Amino acid sequence: MAIGRISGEMLLPDLQRDGVDLAIDGNLIYFNVTDRTVTINDQYSLPNTAPVNKSILYAEGGGSLRTYWAPAPASVELSRKTYTINIPSLAAYGTATLTLPLGISAMVYNLSVSRPNIKVQVYGTVLRNQPNPYTFISTTNHLVDDGTVILNDGSSFQSRQYSIFANLEDPPLPQVYATITSLSNISAGSPVILNFYYYATIQS
Repeated sequence: MAIGRISGEMLLPDLQRDGVDLAIDGNLIYFNVTDRTVTINDQYSLPNTAPVNKSILYAEGGGSLRTYWAPAPASVELSRKTYTINIPSLAAYGTATLTLPLGISAMVYNLSVSRPNIKVQVYGTVLRNQPNPYTFISTTNHLVDDGTVILNDGSSFQSRQYSIFANLEDPPLPQVYATITSLSNISAGSPVILNFYYYATIQS
């Protein structure tokens, strides 16, 4: 990791640079470029090895704290999951409310809708009263929300890679709440199929 051309007024008073290493806010975060390590708050050091399939970041205390990639416990399912729901009769300009069993927290990286002019909103509580919920509106040329934004001139760019759906209730429940709205006069006989690809980051 190389960080260069940081100088003058761009440096905060507590930002230090020694050789090729960089410390931010004293000892809060320290990048050791030579050994390819990152130390956080003098306690957590991220491993410099790549994780293997189905592994989790694990911290071990004792005399000296070390952080490493460990095999995931049998109770942890890190595989990609698919959840599909069929709404057979969504009336024109109608709304359906759904409870999605995606886990307490889910990393959703692909959401598809079978037809255009459908608005999908996902909330963390059953009251569905968050001021800024996840929202996706499908169009004829954009039935999949994979983080790609389609502009009016037909060009596109990648704005993100995934969305986090999380239950915000206390105690947390392994589900989130969705509202599906038809924005057109398509008849109720045309079904709406929602499909989610996700990782359940917290299941219970």
